[in-house]
Amino acid sequence: MAVVKYANEEYLRAEHLLKDGRYLSCSLEVESVVEGCPLQRKLKPSQGYGLRFKGKGKILGLGATNFSLMCAVAGDSDPSTWAGKVVRLEVRRVRAQTGGTQPAIRIIPPDGTELRSGLVKELGERYEQAKA
Repeated sequence: MAVVKYANEEYLRAEHLLKDGRYLSCSLEVESVVEGCPLQRKLKPSQGYGLRFKGKGKILGLGATNFSLMCAVAGDSDPSTWAGKVVRLEVRRVRAQTGGTQPAIRIIPPDGTELRSGLVKELGERYEQAKA
């Protein structure tokens, strides 16, 4: 089964990818897609999808941007097809909903993946990456 229900798992956050003051970039295999994850959309509580990765205990909640990026990486908008896909995660500086900027994990599509221009903007600015 590729899609499972959310069971109060801890979320993967940008600070979990810090090493020696720099953010790691990592490639991980999607083990399953989690539905019913508590999220916020436009500062209001919402539910959506998340990704559970092989060998990792935390899940990555998928806001609108990472959901769209995952569709592009997987080549399919159906989350039930995403298990087994390998994704690259990077922490980027993105616009915060409350103003200013904040670090956020982004799914990074492989070079050559076509993305709509608005989605490219939402990738954010790169931080200097640590060596894994």
